[in-house]
Amino acid sequence: MTRGSDALRPIARLARSGLIIGLLCALLFAACGGDGQSGSSDSSGRGPAPPANQRYGFSGDSVEIQWDPSADADTYTVLHATQPDADCQSAYAQAQAASDQSSTARAPGPSHGCVAIGTGLYSHGFTHFGPDIVSGERPYYWVVACNDRGCSPIDRDNPAQPPPPTPEQIRAVRDGSAVRISWDPVADASEYEVYLCDDGGWCERLGSFISEPSFVHQLPVLKPQGLTVIDRGDDSLSVRWLEVHGGSVDLRYQVAACNSVGCSRVGEGQRSAAVSYLEVGHYQLHRRTSQSQFAVVRDDLTLGQHVDEGLEPSTIYYYTVQYCNDAGCSPLSDETGGLTEAAGPVDPPPPPTGFRGEKIDVSGRGDDARVSWLTVDGATWYEVHQDSDGYSLDALISAPHTSHYDAQPNRGPLGTYWTTSYKVRACNKAGCSSFTDVVTLE
Repeated sequence: MTRGSDALRPIARLARSGLIIGLLCALLFAACGGDGQSGSSDSSGRGPAPPANQRYGFSGDSVEIQWDPSADADTYTVLHATQPDADCQSAYAQAQAASDQSSTARAPGPSHGCVAIGTGLYSHGFTHFGPDIVSGERPYYWVVACNDRGCSPIDRDNPAQPPPPTPEQIRAVRDGSAVRISWDPVADASEYEVYLCDDGGWCERLGSFISEPSFVHQLPVLKPQGLTVIDRGDDSLSVRWLEVHGGSVDLRYQVAACNSVGCSRVGEGQRSAAVSYLEVGHYQLHRRTSQSQFAVVRDDLTLGQHVDEGLEPSTIYYYTVQYCNDAGCSPLSDETGGLTEAAGPVDPPPPPTGFRGEKIDVSGRGDDARVSWLTVDGATWYEVHQDSDGYSLDALISAPHTSHYDAQPNRGPLGTYWTTSYKVRACNKAGCSSFTDVVTLE
């Protein structure tokens, strides 16, 4: 989108040639015969022909308006109305006269029911964000082409072509680990899109380019996250992970019909289908050593934690977990490791060496940080402290791991990265070492 000053470039060219803006508007209305009922180019040769193949389709809460380029056109203006008989000629005159408005500013329009929503456009498409469209009603759009000789007329009887109507009678039935969705076919549709929507109106597209009026949604089984060792003894390790919540599940599906013009409005007229069921699942915890393969330790866990007993002292064990229900089992989680304590008395470990840090570039927001150190003999875990509020504990890292990824370093306005400092110490059942020197990441 361009600024409103860009939209006035053609008019400025006319002004430099000795014409005034008012004369341009007068010539425009004369070209339209005074009633806006023309579908051809200006008979006096003062402007380009109206853009052909004007069309629109829905994309979420927005409307995508498109058209074929007009020969000799420099810029385009898009007009919007909620009724087919709106006075868009007057709306266009107001938009042309408002030289201080941006390309997406709305000119006053209650008196004529039509609004210029985009002016001075150089492309052959425009997105109308968040239009206020009453359910069951269609919007109306017209596109005007302009060059330094004038502008095309507005053909009030031929607004942009609408997409197909939203499918009726959407049905959804659970079938084992899947949901089968079907709907009545739409005569003008060449393909369909299926969406999974929440109660707040946010929708995730599950499938597109669907040629038949049916779709199978394979129910996902979510992989547990955040697996870590949180405690240890000389014959046990305690592991914990974020639970995948089961219980009551409510799914709501909506369908859009599409063709070469565009796609219908999702959920138009509250057309949707819902499926509800009770999900009961469990966790499978897998364990291995550095000399063995993963094997299931427990397959009946219902909570996100477990104390694994009967282990050997001073031994590293690795874990992974998956969630299972009647739809199947999730992929295995990322693995984590833990080191059991030594049998008998021990001394506290020495402080870590080789402590270093780096900033991690993250697209779309402020940087993250990572710190790492060398393995300390006798340490079974490490404490990483960060200076967000004095120096406070930021993470407990179980051996054999020797690094910490910090997704929440010091943040400034809008999430920007601020200077952050770290220090670390090594620990076991006898106590902790002194801290390392501080590492500061500017």
